[in-house]
Amino acid sequence: MDRTISIYEVARLSIVRRFVEPAKVKVVPKHFILTPKDSIGIAEFTSSPSCLAEATLQQKEFLYIGCQNGDMLSIQINHLLSLTNEFPLNSNKLTLHTDVISQITFCKVITMLFTSSWDGKIQVYDPVHRCLIRTLQNPESIRSVFNFAWNPNVRLIAACGADRFVHLWNPWVPSQLATLMTSAEVVGCVFNCAEGQLIACSIDNTFVVWDIHTLKVFQTWTERHRYAIKEDQGLSVLTFDPTRARILGVLYTPQAWSLRRCLRNFAAKYEGHTDPLLGVCFGADHLITVDFETVNVWNPRTGQKVLSFLITPSASFSLDTSTRRLIAGGIDGTVQVWNFLSGKNLKEFPSPTTNELLAVSHSVAQSVRHFVGVTDKSLLLWHDSDQFSEACHYNIDCSSVSCLCVCPPKLIAVGNFKGQIALHNLSSGRLVFCVEPKTNAKRSKKTSYLNPMHRSVEAIFYLQHARLLASVMGDGILHFWDVHSEYTSDPQQGLHYPIVSHAGLNLIVVTAPLDNTQVICGDEDGWVVSVAVNLEPAGPFSEDGLQKTHLFRAHESMITGVCYIDTLNLIITTSECAVRAFTEEGACVGNFGDGLWDLTQPARTPPVLDRPPE
Repeated sequence: MDRTISIYEVARLSIVRRFVEPAKVKVVPKHFILTPKDSIGIAEFTSSPSCLAEATLQQKEFLYIGCQNGDMLSIQINHLLSLTNEFPLNSNKLTLHTDVISQITFCKVITMLFTSSWDGKIQVYDPVHRCLIRTLQNPESIRSVFNFAWNPNVRLIAACGADRFVHLWNPWVPSQLATLMTSAEVVGCVFNCAEGQLIACSIDNTFVVWDIHTLKVFQTWTERHRYAIKEDQGLSVLTFDPTRARILGVLYTPQAWSLRRCLRNFAAKYEGHTDPLLGVCFGADHLITVDFETVNVWNPRTGQKVLSFLITPSASFSLDTSTRRLIAGGIDGTVQVWNFLSGKNLKEFPSPTTNELLAVSHSVAQSVRHFVGVTDKSLLLWHDSDQFSEACHYNIDCSSVSCLCVCPPKLIAVGNFKGQIALHNLSSGRLVFCVEPKTNAKRSKKTSYLNPMHRSVEAIFYLQHARLLASVMGDGILHFWDVHSEYTSDPQQGLHYPIVSHAGLNLIVVTAPLDNTQVICGDEDGWVVSVAVNLEPAGPFSEDGLQKTHLFRAHESMITGVCYIDTLNLIITTSECAVRAFTEEGACVGNFGDGLWDLTQPARTPPVLDRPPE
């Protein structure tokens, strides 16, 4: 809204050029070499930009800027880095709309630009000959067009706006082809070109999938999980990831929704989950898997389902320190305690906030037990007793919380999407210190692999025996933190041990056996890597302190949970609705809910799959 456009170098996240309106440009001597902090004036830049698009035409690179007054500016940017004192930079201005331009998309196949606007029109523009080809508009509706998607395979444009409909157009046909109705106002639509599907999301958290050949509904579901769209949140970007077959969107932070599988894809006698899983844990010699409102209890020795029961819709779960009770963090902020062996609800604790609990845990400090929960802005503590039911509420300066872990005896670690781990006092909720990896750390030669693009703390796990905190940040690096050292003014010094486990992995979950002799991680492409940890009195980690032991692919999609069963030496993984058991070497024992097995028989070797890039 400040009429500024910035270009960054992706590798270093450093600004390269900044464009502003001519009135904001300072006069400098002629032939003065521009620095990244200097601004370049753009002629005709008199309205705030609302969207951008890049296109390569006749071996020249252009930047197209949509403005709030309906103008579109085109700028050749091939020689930006060699500019000296050319103020203002010449641009071509074209008035395409009478209101805010909401989106610009360049189609390389047909060399056309598509623009949409709040005036209810979609313009088809030829950037080579600089002429308007066609205007697509429903004469019976003048509602705004907020978002549209282009499918080059079938030459279709799907547009949505301030109504309950998705409008289909062919850019060579002036009349509308079809109108698809949803349950509420549509906030975004995308194409799954490989499968011939159109996906739309509405403000009531409902996703609808159509077959674009028959225009019939292929699949529909209501998103009730952690990343559901709320009434006070706006979906600003929606796109489709064809590699992992998932929908990507931006609320306050980037989120992902995996496409649901139809029930006919499951086995005839399938007894497992049909909704995406929140994760998996092991306690009392049983395996517990949890989705949005269903808990399944399994016998890991045979794969037999022992019990299944419903819980209040939840966004997170954990076991207590005795591994005898299940703790569920509700989407309404409440905490429920269940006996997972009987399915009985033992306790329910109200919350001073209605925000969903993004993570829950249990702690015991000096014989005082607490249930711990965290929302996007608050840290909550409940006494684990029948006498106390009100929560202790602490405001935390930690937006976009991603994970939570208790570090006995008196610390709570909270990870966020900014790459920070905040350590709070368990009794007072006070922030003790905050840590984050530094890309210029000099403790190990392997720290040169630290990637500044991966800033989100995806998962943290406390190693009880080693007394260290392990974290993963969406890349191939394991981070270990000595959080129990003396609190210093700069806790980064001497506390951080980054280890490169595999440069081609994107680690998002982490766990470890009770003896902490290895660390097991899962990545977003379905890979599982186990790293042997050699704990020596001389130091917790050294250059030879870790050694990758096994690497195998457990699923074809993102791993959402992993746990290790020490008594059976099994690795349990979850992805979408699937729960699988593997040996330490990566041999598949079986799928929970899809038949029984016998651990005395040799496990099945998984099929040979492509290894992740080195």
